[in-house]
Amino acid sequence: MKAYRFFKTSMMIGLLGIIVFALVWVGSGPRVLPEMQECLQSHGSQEQYAAVLEKYCRVDLIGKAMGLLVVKDPQVVRVEHSGKAVCYLVEGSIADISVLPLNETVEVYSVCWQDGRIASLDFNGGSFMAF
Repeated sequence: MKAYRFFKTSMMIGLLGIIVFALVWVGSGPRVLPEMQECLQSHGSQEQYAAVLEKYCRVDLIGKAMGLLVVKDPQVVRVEHSGKAVCYLVEGSIADISVLPLNETVEVYSVCWQDGRIASLDFNGGSFMAF
């Protein structure tokens, strides 16, 4: 009888461990600031995107950032912390591929946030489509 209780308890603990591991693994994607998430979701219209940039972007970066409006479905691929700044590597498909050199279909850029505002923005270029 004691062996059965020990076995049952061990199985329950093991099952609980698997459930906890699964929950941690599923939720382990990049953590994105709410402000950054708002920017990523605003790529649908020029007006919405401009309003979000005005809200979060330094004035000297707004023109540069408007160039990212052609990026559709942007996704954060990597998050890095640099001092007080949180930096994201983002990639997304290009809405009008005629603006890219031959075979490039994905735009990659880096954006860093500090104190709730976009502190820097760098274009990393396009990725090439494999044939």
